[in-house]
Amino acid sequence: MILNSEIDNDEIESVRVRRAPFGALTVYDVSDNELNQLAKGQSASIYLNVAIAMLSTAISLFTSLLNIEVKPDFIERARVLTDVTIFATILGTIFLIIWYIKRKDVSELVSRIKNRLPPEGIPETNSIQNAND
Repeated sequence: MILNSEIDNDEIESVRVRRAPFGALTVYDVSDNELNQLAKGQSASIYLNVAIAMLSTAISLFTSLLNIEVKPDFIERARVLTDVTIFATILGTIFLIIWYIKRKDVSELVSRIKNRLPPEGIPETNSIQNAND
């Protein structure tokens, strides 16, 4: 890490910076909590991944159950397979419901932040005073 005192003034003057200006730059105020939520990202995607895995497993097991020949010695194995199929279906459905509920957390947060800006033509209230005033 280079500190300001270690940088030679000639090096600073030799750096060329090119800047393309914006037509308008919009700045949004964001709290620490909101910034942390944005940094975390979509936590709901893991629920969708688990739901897809469980429901795929349930469909595969159900297909296997449909293709098993019914014999007396396979009844216990078929019962275990049926139990696992039901468990995977229930678990997959629960995770799918959780994903559906939580899927818009980040999108809603971004919408909330963007909605703080008043529409065009409405004067903005400036609660922060410029330091040069």
